Amino acid sequence: MLAKLLEYLRKITVEVLPVTERTAEMYAKIFQTLWIAASALENGADLATTDGHFHFIPMLTVIVPDADT
Repeated sequence: MLAKLLEYLRKITVEVLPVTERTAEMYAKIFQTLWIAASALENGADLATTDGHFHFIPMLTVIVPDADT
């Protein structure tokens, strides 16, 4: 079993991806989304937003405002 593991590990190639300004922008967007969601959850509040990212956060009730109002 160890021989198979060592053989597999020899075949693995690792590519180190660069961290760019765009990476930082994506991180900031994700962090901001989580921060807002955490605040709503802590306070037992529903979140009214048109941002679809919030629909993927468990336990968070998202209210999509009616565009006509």
